[in-house]
Amino acid sequence: GQYAYATDRGSVSVIDVADPAAPREVGRGAVECGGEGITVAGKYAYLPCNDHGMHIVDISDPRDPKQVGTFHGTDGAMDVTVAGKLAYITSMENDVFGLYIVDVSDPKSPKQVVRYGDWMTGGIAVQGHYAYLARGNLSVLDVTNAATPKEVGFFDLPADLATVSVAWRVAVA
Repeated sequence: GQYAYATDRGSVSVIDVADPAAPREVGRGAVECGGEGITVAGKYAYLPCNDHGMHIVDISDPRDPKQVGTFHGTDGAMDVTVAGKLAYITSMENDVFGLYIVDVSDPKSPKQVVRYGDWMTGGIAVQGHYAYLARGNLSVLDVTNAATPKEVGFFDLPADLATVSVAWRVAVA
């Protein structure tokens, strides 16, 4: 089937969208939080849950999504993207700032690889060996070695826009 995934306070819904004119919920599973967002990779959904960290939900059975793991390393999880066996989690609240790179090869026991940076972060996109991080501006990080990310590029807003506009979300195509 073709599915869409939605999160609300305390649950994840699986919606069959094979017929776009008649979407229907086929499953719902409880989670410990209402996520700030949701990212799907393979048979798992990843939810950045602000002060509840990041939750991992097994969606292999669309009728019965189940929370299987949690990463509590960040108290302000705002966004997550997954590339391979790594989750990239941004954080911008509760004085626990930065980018967290987490090994999710065992979804029941995610393990922090590194925390990078000491600034508020919003959105994250990863493509190839690069992570694009929205943190008021745009940082481009080389994540070839996930344990030692390196900033290789930076885009700042023009001075006349910086006081009224900042970048908190990013997508790469």
